[in-house]
Amino acid sequence: MAESFNAWILICRNKTIISMLEEIRIKMITRVSRARKFADSWTDDISPMAMMVFNANIEKSMQCNIN
Repeated sequence: MAESFNAWILICRNKTIISMLEEIRIKMITRVSRARKFADSWTDDISPMAMMVFNANIEKSMQCNIN
């Protein structure tokens, strides 16, 4: 996680502290905004990938027998 964050802020690290923090803040706001727009496009309260895994597990469970 730390390596990915460091790579993400690589350009910002050579700036003054105020400029660096402001640029990181803008990047974070943009990232959260993008994630919120993506989540707003879901048709259910559950993410599409989680729903796909859930449905696959339902299909697998239909084949199970309890003795």
